[in-house]
Amino acid sequence: MKFKLALLTLLLSANFAFSQSVIDVFYQLPAKLIDDLSSTERKKLVNEGSLIKEDMEYTIEIAKTSGFIRVNQSYTAGQSGYQRFEICIWNYNKKQLVGCAAIGGSNGGYFQNELTFFHSAGVKLTAVQDEVFKGYSPDFNIMMDRLVTQMCKPGTTKKIKDDIKFAALTLTLPEKGKNIVLRFSDEQEYARYSKYILHRELTFTWNNKGKFDR
Repeated sequence: MKFKLALLTLLLSANFAFSQSVIDVFYQLPAKLIDDLSSTERKKLVNEGSLIKEDMEYTIEIAKTSGFIRVNQSYTAGQSGYQRFEICIWNYNKKQLVGCAAIGGSNGGYFQNELTFFHSAGVKLTAVQDEVFKGYSPDFNIMMDRLVTQMCKPGTTKKIKDDIKFAALTLTLPEKGKNIVLRFSDEQEYARYSKYILHRELTFTWNNKGKFDR
């Protein structure tokens, strides 16, 4: 019985430590990636579940056991714009890979506007420079050009590719599971460009070695 209690305590402690690391990483991220929220504001958001800043409202969802955070931003009145931020942690070989993604939009549509990866070591986050998955670049615009090219049929013009980048094409970090998916999140937008599309979605599969395969 003592052994079982000790084992249960160890497992609970491990889960708690993991959930804390997700929140700690959220505090450590550069403010520019989380709508310029300060670490103090982010702590208030975590503690209270919501935050009002000027004419912006923020809410947060935390999936502690899977190491995932989603922050939703919207205007309190007047404007229709919004943003959604996702933070996810992947553990491997006693290391951590951190992903931070964001989409933005309004009544006129929405699109991806950020995806950045970091290596986490204690209180330090280091931006990833190498190719985490096929097409990834720390330069967001270069990355999106590469990803859209992978999705499109050969011969698709640059103008069409540029339009597709803003056609509800989003990168979803995993709230459950480990893989990242690039897909059209709106059926009408997909239908508009379907004749140019070779792959309706791309799945990047976590390889437990710090990268994603496709």
